[in-house]
Amino acid sequence: MRNLILPFILLLTFVFSCRENESDEGLEQKNTTYDVYVAGSDNNKACYWKNNVLTYLTNGDNIKAEKIIVENNNIYVFAAESFWKNNVKSDLYTYLGVPSNNNPLISLLEVKSFYVKNNDIYVVGSIRGPVNLASGVATYTIEHCYWKNGVKNVLFTNTGSNTGGFLSDITIHNNDIYIAATKFITSSNWQLGYFKNGIYTAVNSGSFLGINSNSSGVFIGISDQNNSYYKNLLVNTDHFTTANVKGKVVLDNNDIYSFNQNTYYKNGNAITINNPNGYNDIKDLKVVNNKTYMICEMFHQMNSLDIAYKVFINGVETQQITHTANNVNLGGSFNSIFVVEN
Repeated sequence: MRNLILPFILLLTFVFSCRENESDEGLEQKNTTYDVYVAGSDNNKACYWKNNVLTYLTNGDNIKAEKIIVENNNIYVFAAESFWKNNVKSDLYTYLGVPSNNNPLISLLEVKSFYVKNNDIYVVGSIRGPVNLASGVATYTIEHCYWKNGVKNVLFTNTGSNTGGFLSDITIHNNDIYIAATKFITSSNWQLGYFKNGIYTAVNSGSFLGINSNSSGVFIGISDQNNSYYKNLLVNTDHFTTANVKGKVVLDNNDIYSFNQNTYYKNGNAITINNPNGYNDIKDLKVVNNKTYMICEMFHQMNSLDIAYKVFINGVETQQITHTANNVNLGGSFNSIFVVEN
């Protein structure tokens, strides 16, 4: 009998040990991790941080990185006149085929938005053509367009000193390209609309507050004289029509966020930032699986000028950098945040 019991006990021990290992492995798989990227400047050099680890960008002296996007393990960082892919720098004017803007009488580029999808690089903005002074009055043409991998696509054109409108944010949903546009009908009346694959659709009068998309739809933020709200362009439905909608549209699954100054809004409900050290002005916001990732700015000017930035994850400080302290420029800034779920 003893010879039978001992193997049986050993077998049970092995089975329970395997179950514990399987349980531990399942728990590890459920613990999702996140990489947090922040773009800005340090000591007046363009740079980015990944999980607080600093990387200086090649030839980034006296440049401020303004936006960071990470896709398929590629890191894109954009600035006013240049961008980097995996720390390889490209001149934006050369990339877009636009003459340098050193001479105001020659073409002038104004960039409104950067975007990356499936490793294709999109730039939204306008080009003011050369100024003609032959008639004694300055005349020029403005092309409002977007570039995909450096190839220009003109959406509308205006001639004269009045721009006639402008393009703003871009988003791509199921390979369809949506670009928000504001068109000036008169000097005091403007129209909000969007281009879908180059075809314009008017939406409303009022102010444009951003565009974004995810699996739930393509959402544009609108503010008019009566209220502010989100419109889902895929199904032409309005959301939170009595809500506060401010600034860029930030999406997290079925939740819609926006932000302005010291307040961000979740589905129209206001959440005010009240940091005891004055880091209350929201610079950028991302939300992933109901966790907030936020850059906040502190600005103080009494006897001296102090400007600094902090990163908060769910309200907990994780990074800090100083731009100006006691009137001394230290050249540090946080300007854009991006989160990758592993």
